[in-house]
Amino acid sequence: MNIIQEVQKATGQAPVQKVDPNTQMTVTENAGQSSALSQAVIPTILTGLYKYTRSEENAQNILRGNNSTNTTWTDEIFGAQSDEVVSHIASYAHVSNDKAEAAMDDAAKTTISVINNALGDKATAASIADIFKDNRSEILKHLPAELQLGSLINDNTVDDRSNKMEGPMSGLMHTFEKIFSDSDANDSSKQ
Repeated sequence: MNIIQEVQKATGQAPVQKVDPNTQMTVTENAGQSSALSQAVIPTILTGLYKYTRSEENAQNILRGNNSTNTTWTDEIFGAQSDEVVSHIASYAHVSNDKAEAAMDDAAKTTISVINNALGDKATAASIADIFKDNRSEILKHLPAELQLGSLINDNTVDDRSNKMEGPMSGLMHTFEKIFSDSDANDSSKQ
């Protein structure tokens, strides 16, 4: 499952473009086709959900389709950094913070619905976490560097240019990333 494509289809947004690893600008085949808001929102929400689902309890929240508190999904996913993430998206897309947060909440709800519908009765917290783990490199190839999301969510690997590179060597690097991210998640759950 290519989560970016599925969420784009479900939200009816224009295709989110890949970011060129050299220029850090989006690669657009048809200039103006993609809106800045969807370009920022979809990869940001998916990156946030990737980090969020590293916890089994959080992945269970996705499985149930509801957050554990009475907050928005954006607040649930990004926690204390939520306002700052919303502000960066609003600035990038030249929209109000309210519009950015509404788009983020909509994208989060849509993503959760897409995942639960795709997995159906076979859905588990682990299978939900696996979807994000398997799509991590593809998600990061679409995340605009200008957002500086990695520094906002305290994950320097998110903003690393190597995440946006493609080809056989980059593919091998991303395979190793998956292996090590699995072992890191397992190590942290044992503590």
